[in-house]
Amino acid sequence: MEACLAMYPEYRAELRPLLQIASLLRPLPPEIAPSPVFKERTRVQILARHEGQDGTSLAPDRPSGKF
Repeated sequence: MEACLAMYPEYRAELRPLLQIASLLRPLPPEIAPSPVFKERTRVQILARHEGQDGTSLAPDRPSGKF
């Protein structure tokens, strides 16, 4: 952080709090991913709809008639 502040001394007052916040955020995971259970449950639901097992369809309702 000090190296960055030294490169931009005219912005030191503005940069310091922003860099401090950024350094606190660094330990967070880089991405959020769905759990394996969620992925499997979703896959089963999509396949069930595709096969029409629950009375619904993946295809959107289309109006009858010509376009």
